[in-house]
This record gives sequence, C-alpha cells and structure tokens, in this order.
Amino acid sequence: MFLKSKKIAVFASVAILFFSACQYEKLQPFGIGCNSEVSYVNDIVPVINANCMGCHYAGNGTIGNFATYAGLKTDADNGTLNSRVLVLKDMPQGGSMSDENRQKINCWIKQGALNN
Repeated sequence: MFLKSKKIAVFASVAILFFSACQYEKLQPFGIGCNSEVSYVNDIVPVINANCMGCHYAGNGTIGNFATYAGLKTDADNGTLNSRVLVLKDMPQGGSMSDENRQKINCWIKQGALNN
C-alpha cells in the first residue's frame, strides 16, 4: 500500500511540474528576438508616452511615475513592469499595447533597462 501511494505522489509531482512548465512557456512569449540595442530615449519613452502616461504620471499616488527614467527603472528592476506588461498583459488597461512594443520593453529590460 505504501509503495502504491509513493508512486502516485511521484506521478502527481511530475505531472504538476510538467503542466507548470507548459504554463510558464505560454506566459513568456517575449523571450527571444533581442538582436539590437533598445534605446530608452528613442524606443521606450515613445511607447510609455503613448500607452502609460494616462495613469503613470507624477503626482498620481502610488501607482508608479513613468514620467522619469528613475520611476520606470524602479518597476523594471523590481519585476513589476515585466509581470504586468509582458506576462499578465493586464497593463496597459484594455490590452492596447502592440506585441512589437511589448518586445521593445522586454529587450530593454533584458539589456539592463539602461538610460541610453
């Protein structure tokens, strides 16, 4: 009886790991394609201005100020930008950001979120 329970537990663990890995892959569509340097000034600022500044501006409480490099860099460094924009895709509200712009943000983060 103990051996049967152990086999079931091992099978369940393997199944959970397998399905978790599959779900992780589905949530990470922007893992490749960063072949050129992404510029904060030329590539990221226009994306942020077009998609985020309606809510993430100076003086709008604690939701993050993306009007400055420092404000956006904070969310890039702590994982919030990646989580909300690239994984969950619940930001910007309404899902209006293009995959191309999400890819720019992904590459910028992967390249160190530089102020360039």
